[in-house]
Amino acid sequence: MRTLSLGYSPCPNDTFIFYALVHKRIPLEGFSLAERLEDVETLNRMATRNALDITKISFHAFAHLRGQYALLRSGGAMGKGCGPLVVARDEAVKSDLRRRRIAIPGNLTTAFLLLRLYDVTKSEVELDIASVDESDPEQVRLFRTAQVLTDQLIYADSYLSTVILR
Repeated sequence: MRTLSLGYSPCPNDTFIFYALVHKRIPLEGFSLAERLEDVETLNRMATRNALDITKISFHAFAHLRGQYALLRSGGAMGKGCGPLVVARDEAVKSDLRRRRIAIPGNLTTAFLLLRLYDVTKSEVELDIASVDESDPEQVRLFRTAQVLTDQLIYADSYLSTVILR
């Protein structure tokens, strides 16, 4: 029996999509799966190293990896008018974003690609959420003062302001 590595994120969409495979509800004759749960940017980076046989990656990352991975016909979470979101502690408007520091979920994420399409000057973002070292007080301070770009509705604090980039 051949074991294939399967990488996906713990977000609800992904866990739903891969549930049947991971929990053996779909027979995989001759194959077994070694599951790996990671954030999407970690999965993107792992895919650039061919570290996973099957993986969820961002549409942005797929553009760079289409020679190494095949895109499935189902399971995508890309849609018009649904993001990405910029989440801020104070009132934020689109016209303000060009002057603000924005933390991103990763350089290969679709959220960052869409931010770049919205504002091409954001090519070098100061802070990448996927690589924040929580033991470094300066990185933590920068993260706490930044606006956060996300492609998921992951925030729970009702006092946060949001801007949807469309």
